[in-house]
Amino acid sequence: MSLFHALLLEQHVVVVSDSTALLTLTLEALTSLLYPLRLACFYLPVLPASMMPCVGARRSFVVGVTRQAALAWYDVLDCFTVLDIDSGSFTPAPSQKRLP
Repeated sequence: MSLFHALLLEQHVVVVSDSTALLTLTLEALTSLLYPLRLACFYLPVLPASMMPCVGARRSFVVGVTRQAALAWYDVLDCFTVLDIDSGSFTPAPSQKRLP
């Protein structure tokens, strides 16, 4: 439920996987769960490794990154909501707001 809360509150959400196809399918499924609402934040199903510095932006986003890119930027990801598809782990952001 915390992942859904992060999406509703338009927080920084990073989804990690080895498979780019799985990243795309997962993020499309997550955004369709919000119907009839739409994401107003930056949405990119597969963020290229060369664009990983953009993850430090203040604007909220929902992005998918490959495991290789995530490992290279591991220290940056600790302040975001992170869903690891392959291992099934979920780490909420330390500052994630609670819904009433």
